This record gives sequence, structure tokens and C-alpha cells, in this order.
Amino acid sequence: MNASYETQIVLPMGGNNTGIEVPAEVLAELGPSKKPRVRVTLNGDYSFETTVASRGEKYLIAFSKARRDETGLQAGVT
Repeated sequence: MNASYETQIVLPMGGNNTGIEVPAEVLAELGPSKKPRVRVTLNGDYSFETTVASRGEKYLIAFSKARRDETGLQAGVT
């Protein structure tokens, strides 16, 4: 199953912690699990595998400092 959407890298918890929000309708398409395993592709050329995590009422894909350094993407980027 492929789900594609445009979003921003966000600072969900302040500080240096960033994530990529997963809309509820996209999460529903990924099956019954609230923490599904996903393969993320950014800008068509950078991919990684991870799981979706919940933070309050939001679902996020963690985007570490190491990944931000590798891609040059920072919080606030679409």
C-alpha cells in the first residue's frame, strides 16, 4: 500500500525533536495498527523505514537530527 501526501517537518515537542505528522486518514489506510511500520521517502530520493508513533492526539514519524543532517531538511520545510 502506498500513501502519498504533502506535509511539513514539525517540532512536536519543542527543543530539537522533530517529526513528520501522519494525517488520521492516511493512518487509517495503513491498517488497524496505530503504530504501523512504514517506509518513508522524502523528495523522491531519501528513504528510510520506521514506525509511526503517537504524541497526544497526533501521529508522527520521528525525523532525527542525523536524518536532518543527511537530507538538509529542517523543521518548517514542506
